[in-house]
Amino acid sequence: MFSTVPVKKVARVLRMQLNGEEAVAVQTDAILGTVVSSLNDPKNGLLGYLKTNRTVCKSEWAYEVCIVFDGLVNFKGFMESDIHETTVVPKLREMQELSKPNTFYTGVRVYDDI
Repeated sequence: MFSTVPVKKVARVLRMQLNGEEAVAVQTDAILGTVVSSLNDPKNGLLGYLKTNRTVCKSEWAYEVCIVFDGLVNFKGFMESDIHETTVVPKLREMQELSKPNTFYTGVRVYDDI
């Protein structure tokens, strides 16, 4: 057993409850798609980006995203990058506008595939 939680991968997570209809989920997916395209664009020089996961519960309209990086150093680089400030943050604000009040949450997690 570990005496501490090892930090191998790090994820930016967001959770929200959508305003309860299919069209809003489709619109949210489109916004997320622009974020993922930016993260994958080699001209942005983003290091350590691995993947983005998205889950949706269609009965509760719960929407969750994990943007995964290969470690803390590259995650911090992402958080301090121009792409984070000029692309990701504005898109997250758009997504927040599609969520029910007081349900939008962002945080950071140690991430592992187990």
